Amino acid sequence: MNSSKKSGFSLVEIMVALGLVAGLGMVVMQVMKSSSKGQVDVMNFADYSSIKDEVTFLINNSNSCKASLAGFTFNGSTIKDTPKAGVELWGANQDGDRTTKKFFGGALFGKTEIEKITFSMPDYTAGINWPAGVAQSFTAQLVIAGKKSNMGNVKAFNEIKKSINVVFDTDASGLSTIKSCSTSGSGGGVLVSGTHDLGTAIQYTETITTTAPGVLMFTGWVHMPSAPGSPNLNAGVRGTLKVNNVICSSDYSFEGETSTVIFDAAPVCILPLPAGTHTLELIGNYQVATSRSSSMSWVVVKE
Repeated sequence: MNSSKKSGFSLVEIMVALGLVAGLGMVVMQVMKSSSKGQVDVMNFADYSSIKDEVTFLINNSNSCKASLAGFTFNGSTIKDTPKAGVELWGANQDGDRTTKKFFGGALFGKTEIEKITFSMPDYTAGINWPAGVAQSFTAQLVIAGKKSNMGNVKAFNEIKKSINVVFDTDASGLSTIKSCSTSGSGGGVLVSGTHDLGTAIQYTETITTTAPGVLMFTGWVHMPSAPGSPNLNAGVRGTLKVNNVICSSDYSFEGETSTVIFDAAPVCILPLPAGTHTLELIGNYQVATSRSSSMSWVVVKE
């Protein structure tokens, strides 16, 4: 009796195999999509945390707060219920002059966007202006609103709300103009700050102790007066900044042609610090042989 062996695959078997392959492909795609979404979520959270930390520093630093809000006007009669928009937060040099615009409506940080920054005084009495006078003060509130996107989905992030004391003058019409900021009673405040003259060697280690959690930011690690008689000589510094022996900024640098101007610069280093003792370390060198006078300064503000 002859027997024959069936070779190949039946149509049913092929369809089943194709179905399995398609199903497996969908599973792989879903896993990859979920992985990508998770990565973006992590980046969004990092951007949001960075924004909160730097905003905390800016509004609690008298120079940057003044650079951001000085000249801002409002009426006491409306500021409680009608916040003023269009606020911009700026970095400042040691003289309180604006250097870099940090936060404003439309600013992007990765996939996180700031939509608006508003100013109000929610604890003030509605409908009443301050009397005419100078150097008046009250606690204001800044609210930063924005959104984050991930895989085509966009949603608002939790509003960042920060309180700060502002000092202002009020004219006879009831219009108040901000002159400066004060951290006292604002819920923030400086935990520790310092400035050290580095002389001609950019290498220094400083130990600081904080009694409460805070946010560290360097406000001007190099303060470099020009070299008299050398108007065409380029001067610069480059190196590494460490906090608790961990690199915070691996390539800080500042370069500029000497003139009659005093140069100031700071590395990008903003990070939270728990209560305790911490070590700040600068290791670097001048890019030219000519000696320079320089200093580093830092501040740790309450979270």
